[in-house]
Amino acid sequence: MKRTAILAAALALLLAATLAGQAADLTAKDIIEKSDDLMRGISSYSEMTMKVTTPRYERTVKMKAWTQGRDEAFILVLSPAKDAGVTFLKLKREMWNYRPDIENTIKIPPSMMLQSWMGSDFTNDDLSRADSFIVDYTHQIVAEEQYDGVPCWKIEMMPKPEAPVIWGKVVSWVSKGDFIGRRTEFYDEDMQLSKVLTADKVITASGRKVASHVLMINKKKPGNQTELIYDKIQFDLKIPAGTFTRRNLTRGVK
Repeated sequence: MKRTAILAAALALLLAATLAGQAADLTAKDIIEKSDDLMRGISSYSEMTMKVTTPRYERTVKMKAWTQGRDEAFILVLSPAKDAGVTFLKLKREMWNYRPDIENTIKIPPSMMLQSWMGSDFTNDDLSRADSFIVDYTHQIVAEEQYDGVPCWKIEMMPKPEAPVIWGKVVSWVSKGDFIGRRTEFYDEDMQLSKVLTADKVITASGRKVASHVLMINKKKPGNQTELIYDKIQFDLKIPAGTFTRRNLTRGVK
């Protein structure tokens, strides 16, 4: 019995040392990539509720979303009634939007990329540039500290010269145990804090831990915030053929 206990303790120490060694080998960019891939997988399907709050009104939007890697995404709005059937298609860094009320499909031009997406505190650019944090920024671990009681890497991202981005700096706290991005701060070109994104309510979906509740607080517009709640999420599933096509904008995924 004693030998079994000693063997178990030795195996636990070996596992801890192995995990520590693996973590030590990770670069800041590796950590950001792992955190980014966590919410994508090879493919994903999700059902979401978005709650937009401003000093003047509140708005709730229900939607479904399909993704494949970082380059392909399709979103179908279910409610409110006036927006039901609105769709968005992302292919690499280009986006299209279809509105059934006017039966019109548009390719979202660069001039509209920084506009609010569906009245939220997210922008069209946030949706279209899924790989931006990886390819447009340099990465540095500036601290290892706790956020909300969870051990995290604190990673500072600075834009590369000539990178087509709007942020002067991005700082992210990524938890060591599961690579969930717990908090991300967005600074404008004058290094003033513009937005804060937090994630919590960790769940297990398709064998991976993910945050099921995301909150974006707009520091430039006091009282403005957007909650994104994942009511259902699945990873690494087969996506229906033809999902990520312009033709599908007018049909929606069945």
